[in-house]
Amino acid sequence: MTTKPTTPEKGNTSSSDLGVFDTHALMSLLFTKARPHLNREELAWIAGGTDVAVFHARNLANTMTTIGCMTNQDEGNWMEDSESVSKLLFGLAHQTHVIAELVEMAESARCWLRG
Repeated sequence: MTTKPTTPEKGNTSSSDLGVFDTHALMSLLFTKARPHLNREELAWIAGGTDVAVFHARNLANTMTTIGCMTNQDEGNWMEDSESVSKLLFGLAHQTHVIAELVEMAESARCWLRG
């Protein structure tokens, strides 16, 4: 069973040996189950996912830079609201996990294509 963090707003719990439901666990499970049935063309399509991951990583970096600049000039003191800050950080962490999963899947597909 995996020990991935739960999201506080959902209170997710684990079910049998699947672990906590999150995007990483779902994508990993589906990819593992689908892998034996994928042809070379489909694997090549998945291997191209690194381009998508790079795009999203750069977009996330730009978003975080903007948030940093806004925080630096925070006249409304929104950073004092711990609920808002935690939701923001959980969202950013989730996006980072999804990007990492895209890279892992693309690299796995690339390895399988090499044989």
